[in-house]
Amino acid sequence: MEPTSDERAPVVPSRPEGAGGDAGGGEAGSGAGSSVGGEPVGPPPGRLRLLWHRVGNRWEREPPHDLLYGAIVAGFVMAVSSVHAPTGDRVVLAVSLVAVGYWLAHCYVDAVSGRFRDTGHSLWDRTLTALRLNVGVLLGAVPGIVVYLLAYVLGAGVEDAALVAVWFTVVLLGVVGFLAAYRAGARGGRLVGETALAAAFGGVVIAVKYLLH
Repeated sequence: MEPTSDERAPVVPSRPEGAGGDAGGGEAGSGAGSSVGGEPVGPPPGRLRLLWHRVGNRWEREPPHDLLYGAIVAGFVMAVSSVHAPTGDRVVLAVSLVAVGYWLAHCYVDAVSGRFRDTGHSLWDRTLTALRLNVGVLLGAVPGIVVYLLAYVLGAGVEDAALVAVWFTVVLLGVVGFLAAYRAGARGGRLVGETALAAAFGGVVIAVKYLLH
């Protein structure tokens, strides 16, 4: 089956040999073994370093498009639905339903639009494949919902719990942006700038929340 737009690997221009932390025969773009003034740069050794490389390597092969979509959609819906919501479960229900609706819409667009070029697979086959490959949209909404529920159970009001979850989304987007920039070779001010830019999109959700408050 012909891959959809989200399944295609992005075209990344090649860098000169040795650029962006690739010198010394290390893994390309991983930052492993790089140092500044004799001091190692990157995450601390041990399990955290192993997790760092596992996540980074996985996302290099399969960028987390759908996970980010799901996280951003959940953040927006939570920001809007929590305004004057009577109960906390209404917010969770709204976010869950919209996440499912967005997932189905995403699958529909992938299956139908790709059928114009794909003559070898039926729409039914393409739909089943799209449902499986785009499940990341649903998974991306889960962390925000979990954080919201934890804050709500611990005594925060509906809107305060939603605000905690939205700020969590900002941090999540910033962390993903940091990881992507770091593995691409960004350091110093450039790394800080790219991380801030990635997190800034979550700031739009925060702004929506305050505008509707």
